[in-house]
Amino acid sequence: MTEALPDSEATPATGVAGLAQRLHAMRHELGKFVVVGGAAFIIDVAISNWLHIGLGMGPTTAKVISTVISTIASYIGNRWWSFSHRVDESTSETRDFTVFAVINLVGLVITVVPLDLIHYGLNATGTIAFNVGSIIGTAIATVFRFVAYRRWVFSGNTDAAEREALL
Repeated sequence: MTEALPDSEATPATGVAGLAQRLHAMRHELGKFVVVGGAAFIIDVAISNWLHIGLGMGPTTAKVISTVISTIASYIGNRWWSFSHRVDESTSETRDFTVFAVINLVGLVITVVPLDLIHYGLNATGTIAFNVGSIIGTAIATVFRFVAYRRWVFSGNTDAAEREALL
C-alpha cells in the first residue's frame, strides 16, 4: 500500500520542476518497460531462431509467429507491472489488449522490414544476417511501442500515474 502524497506534492509542478518530475516518472516506466521488453525479446529471438533455423520455416513466417507469442508475454508484463499505475480501470481489458495488438501489428511491420530487406534484398540468408535484421527491426519498433503504449494503451490518469511512479 502506498501513502498519499502531501498536498504540496499532490499538485503537479509546472515549468522545469514539472518537467523534471515527469522525466523521473518516465525513467521508472522506461526501466520496467526495458525489463519486460528484454524478457519478450529473449522469447522472440529463441522462438524465431528455433522456427527459422531449427525447423527451416521462412524468416518472415518465423518472425510473425515469434512476435505474436512475445507480444502476449509483453502485454502481461506491461499491463501488470510496467504501466500498472496507468491502467484505467474504467476501460475494458479487451479494449486495452485490442489497441495493444494493433500497435504491435504496426511494430511487427517495422520489425519485419529490415529483416526482409537483409534476407531478400541483400540475399543474406545466414543465421547472423537473420539475427542482425531481427535486432535492427526490433530496436526501431521498441521505440515506437514505448511511445504508443504510454499514449494509447496505458493512458489512464497520467498525473496520478506519474506521481505513483515516483514512489
